[in-house]
Amino acid sequence: MAHTVNYPVGAQVGFCLLAPSDPREWSSAYNRLIADIRRQIRSLLPNFESHVAWRGCSDRVLARNPYADIGLSVAHGMAAVWMAEREDSTFRARASWGDLRGEARDWMTRIGPRFDEMLMRLGCIQHLPADDPSILWPLAA
Repeated sequence: MAHTVNYPVGAQVGFCLLAPSDPREWSSAYNRLIADIRRQIRSLLPNFESHVAWRGCSDRVLARNPYADIGLSVAHGMAAVWMAEREDSTFRARASWGDLRGEARDWMTRIGPRFDEMLMRLGCIQHLPADDPSILWPLAA
């Protein structure tokens, strides 16, 4: 049996297991992962600032800079840690004045190796999607 973990289209993403043996520990494990992500962002990607927002109802934004969001999406015991081009109204308004989307893509390409290092430090398995915003994972036994 497989389950889907969604994340923003075009995101650079890594996956890690978030399935504590005791279901009562899920909230603690989730909060520890968020704290670990924020600590790694401060260490490796200091131009991101902590941010609290959502993309839809399942993609939590944890940090933001002028070009990108870093976030977390969780489903069925799997966590997707992702970096994606911003899509909020403020970014879209700024992008209408010039080629901000091109600048954002160029910036994300340059910063990609540092994001990959962050994923590695978090113990995530890296996955570079084509245009598919989801991946199937077997249900943890």
